[in-house]
Amino acid sequence: MSYIQVEIGGRQRGIKFSQGTNVLLQDRLGEQDESVRKAFAVAFIVWAGLKTNCVIKGERFTKTVDGVEVGADFEDVCEWVEKLDEVTSMNIVNLYTEVNPPKADQPEPVVEEKKNLMDTATQETVTNLPAES
Repeated sequence: MSYIQVEIGGRQRGIKFSQGTNVLLQDRLGEQDESVRKAFAVAFIVWAGLKTNCVIKGERFTKTVDGVEVGADFEDVCEWVEKLDEVTSMNIVNLYTEVNPPKADQPEPVVEEKKNLMDTATQETVTNLPAES
């Protein structure tokens, strides 16, 4: 899991990236076509990271309206992301990419063929026995 804290939505907020973030993203992106995914990629990543942080810490995902804490949603995150400077946006995206490298960058898993130990033991025992006369 990776964590970054940024000022977004009028206050310091934590953004966590974990398997939970990936599940939230998959669920949210599954409903969208490719052009929407591209247009709002950073907002989706930030939304999922903010949401993950709140779930892990047991906090509500909120914004302040007239001094009162109310629930925040994806629309709020889109507005917050538009106000971020480019460096902060790139730091968030880079951290997400570090935690979740693109499939082409991931090494192929090494799968070793497991030998059937029973066959090996049986073959050696049977073939190494002296022949009876």
